[in-house]
Amino acid sequence: MNNKNDLRYCYHCGEKKSLKMLSKVDNSYKENLGTEDEPHMFDFYDFIYVLRCNECMNVSIYRAEFTSGEERYFQETGESEIELFGRLLYPNIEHENASYIPEKIYNSYLSSIKVKNIDRSFSLIGLRRTLEMICKEKGYNDGMLGKKLKKMADDGVIPLVIDSIADSLKTEGNKAAHGDDVDFDIKTVNNMIEFTRIIINYLYVLPKKISNVQNALKNQL
Repeated sequence: MNNKNDLRYCYHCGEKKSLKMLSKVDNSYKENLGTEDEPHMFDFYDFIYVLRCNECMNVSIYRAEFTSGEERYFQETGESEIELFGRLLYPNIEHENASYIPEKIYNSYLSSIKVKNIDRSFSLIGLRRTLEMICKEKGYNDGMLGKKLKKMADDGVIPLVIDSIADSLKTEGNKAAHGDDVDFDIKTVNNMIEFTRIIINYLYVLPKKISNVQNALKNQL
């Protein structure tokens, strides 16, 4: 999910300046992918980087895993270089079950989280857009977002309690999209992110997990 510009950005405070590398842990190893008679040693690289934001002083942790011949990206950070072919471990902003979620919906959801410390209004607009995409993915295309959500609740696609949560998200997103003179505090944005996560978990993650358990039980019989 990360690209080669991600390490210039602090997900704690939204600062875009370079991060300073504090430490690097090398867990790399070699493995023989051939035979004893014809060995073929292969390098498996595994680095963990601890970086600190010069603005808020919070740390971020990345892990870079790659093999011989894979493309690697580097960025200079003051006195050193850091490897950018990695993924963010901390702070955790990604969904642990991202593979269960439709890619476009997940990318919209993740983008909304990434900008929350830069522009809260854009974060709320992004979350509202994510809801719109969910409605369309489920086949609800007619009317405004509120109408789509109500129809989904009436059809039993989402419970009424989730419909009320989604309606709150729609309302806050409308305020942001229409340029209303509202100062959205970070608590409101975090609540909206959590609400969106609940909807995503209910519609995509939970059904997949239930299916996996059912298949596992069938295979045991």
